[in-house]
Amino acid sequence: MQQATAADPVMQASTSIIQQGCPKSKKDVPHALRQYWDYRDELSSVDGLLFKAQRLIVPHSWRKEMLDRIHESHQGIVKCKQRARDILFWPGMSSQIEDKVSKRSTCSQFQRAQPKEPMVIQELPDRPWAKIGSDLFELNGAHYLLSVDYYSKWIEIAKLSNINSYNVICHLKSQFAKYGIPDELISDNGPQYYNYGFVHTTSSPKYPQANGEAERAVQTIESLLKKAQDPYKALLNYRNTPLEGIGLSPAQLLIGRRLKTTLPTHTDLLKTHGAQEVKEHFQKRKLQEKVYYDK
Repeated sequence: MQQATAADPVMQASTSIIQQGCPKSKKDVPHALRQYWDYRDELSSVDGLLFKAQRLIVPHSWRKEMLDRIHESHQGIVKCKQRARDILFWPGMSSQIEDKVSKRSTCSQFQRAQPKEPMVIQELPDRPWAKIGSDLFELNGAHYLLSVDYYSKWIEIAKLSNINSYNVICHLKSQFAKYGIPDELISDNGPQYYNYGFVHTTSSPKYPQANGEAERAVQTIESLLKKAQDPYKALLNYRNTPLEGIGLSPAQLLIGRRLKTTLPTHTDLLKTHGAQEVKEHFQKRKLQEKVYYDK
């Protein structure tokens, strides 16, 4: 990316203007650079790369590759734009993403059908992993357990060797060991589910839409698994895509940080709050341990 930036005449001219100071009038800026005029106060050059705030400005020769990576999980237009806007920038990026996604036959082939019954709106919790919806689904002959956090929309899936109660319970316990025991688990009336010290709310078998969050999550995951070449990368990209209207991704809401993906991301965007203080604390403790050991 640094080499491509150095070889891009527009990017290099932009770097020169950043270093020398931007002219006071737009008419004094070369025509090719006027596309950045409205963002001039946000532009910076770091280690041979250009940034708009903390979003990497992608040089022209890399934009096709970035479009492919943005859409590698075959998410829809809105999701692809939200994911890209969080960390990348170039003039016209949004319209190019729309054009890219709208022309892909794979996406149109798996467009979601309109629901026949209304979903029941559940009360939202006030913290992550307090309330989760869970469901079993089958895809291409394989059975899966899915759990979705009502707060962050984080989705966990596990491929099941069988769907007996013991196996499902073990996978649920594994999820609880990572994220904690929820206050409430919402599922259908299937006998596989087990109360592990939380409130177990069941939906009617005749009206599964009462477990609407899990129903929607199953549709999302089925769509990703059908279209994506790498299901793990597709799940990673879903978790890292900002939610519409919130601006934060499931990963940020659940674990407090962005996840590193194949899209080039400014290091500061991947850090957790207070990361430097934590690093300094551990470094200090290591130095103390060394002093005691050397003695």
